[in-house]
Amino acid sequence: MELDLWLAGTLVARTMTPVRGDKVRVGYDETVAGNYPAETPLLSCSLPTPGPGEPARSRAFLEGLLPEGNALFAAAAQVRGVRLVGGAPETTADALALLAEFGRECAGAVVVLPAGHPGPGGGRYEPLDEDALAALVRDLPQHPLGADLSRDVRMSLAGAQQKFLLARVEDRWCEPVAGAPSTHILKPTGVWAHSAHNEALVLALARACGLTKSAAWTETIGETTVLVAERYDRHVIDGRVIRRHQEDMCQAVGIRPSKKYEIGRPSERMARLLREFADEPRTQLAALFRQVAFRATVGDEDGHGKNYSVLLDNGSVSLSPLYD
Repeated sequence: MELDLWLAGTLVARTMTPVRGDKVRVGYDETVAGNYPAETPLLSCSLPTPGPGEPARSRAFLEGLLPEGNALFAAAAQVRGVRLVGGAPETTADALALLAEFGRECAGAVVVLPAGHPGPGGGRYEPLDEDALAALVRDLPQHPLGADLSRDVRMSLAGAQQKFLLARVEDRWCEPVAGAPSTHILKPTGVWAHSAHNEALVLALARACGLTKSAAWTETIGETTVLVAERYDRHVIDGRVIRRHQEDMCQAVGIRPSKKYEIGRPSERMARLLREFADEPRTQLAALFRQVAFRATVGDEDGHGKNYSVLLDNGSVSLSPLYD
């Protein structure tokens, strides 16, 4: 199985698998790559133009688009033949199979489709009443992120914590269907009591400190308190949801999600990446270490490589706002 990777409605890259073996590479479309200087981080800092990317880095980028933990197990249970080992896809082919089904709505601006698919459509939004919202929360263990292949709700987002994705349309919660982009991440209070209230408070502090512009608050759905966080990688312009491309630091440096704690905190690897790719390295390095200092101050002990990201815009690289 091969995949097409789209950005902003343009087919920019494809996966390429040799006849024998599992050494999948991500290769740019020659026409697209020809519009940029060599070593432009168009899709990923670890996969600069003209490509193709190294198999290990290609696998890291693709796996980085998938959820983790129980959410990944639940997603794999919906796709025939997919195997997980140690909580991760056994082979790159397993990651490809998952993304072929769930890659319509991912982090950043990337849309993943089976090779030869005519391209991403606009999708549609289906309004949800209170009962439908409560059902989404109740069914999260079976349908992580709210994804449900039987209803053409196909989405993927990194992380192990239970969450689901919705869009706010005309002041109503709506379910993104057939690849429509979401606008908000919702996290129900789970194992840790008051986790939704706690994260909303910390994100409000981050906003007050200028580390993010995205709003976060809590709502009650059914009998569950839920964190609601605006997606910083989405903009709404004249009623239209626009995706902004981004990748987490594990993808940017080319390491798999299972190695996310090996990136270090604070990380020389993250700093080196910003020195190499950022338009204003000193400004972006200062922003990185402000985020590191903030996490330490509020007692965040989970600042791994997938909790820091960069925004990519036609080769321009900057640190993402603080999140999670």
